[in-house]
Amino acid sequence: MTDPITPFVVRDFPDMGKYKVRLMSKRREGRSSTWLDVREYASGPNYQGFTRRGIRITTLDELRNLLRTLETIQTEELFE
Repeated sequence: MTDPITPFVVRDFPDMGKYKVRLMSKRREGRSSTWLDVREYASGPNYQGFTRRGIRITTLDELRNLLRTLETIQTEELFE
């Protein structure tokens, strides 16, 4: 059984270069929180693991805003 305070991976998504995309969750005192985590994963001779570089989307409004932004970039062909 998972420790109720320790975050756990609900689902892994395809990597984006050196970034891992994961849906995370944590349960505490009958409440749960879920977030999308896009984080750099370093793999080198001195360190292997997740770094602080990345973003954490914690609300549905943040996710919708990100989706609108990406859709605008794609629709207006702003990305070369």
